[in-house]
Amino acid sequence: MPTRSATTTPHPLDRLSAEEIARARTILHEAGFLPDTTRVVYLGLEEPPKEALYGPERPARLVRVLLHDPAVHG
Repeated sequence: MPTRSATTTPHPLDRLSAEEIARARTILHEAGFLPDTTRVVYLGLEEPPKEALYGPERPARLVRVLLHDPAVHG
């Protein structure tokens, strides 16, 4: 499987890269959403609306995250 370079813009529907996942985790940690008891249940690409795929600009790549903290939610 070919790898992407840091300068290559991924297709809007490509899987998240390791760098994107690491960045999302850093953002969550810095925002205080990842205490020791919190688990990441899901972290994946939030697909853009289909209409955005056909526009002149590539849509932003957004991450959807589902967290679970049993210490808070039981």
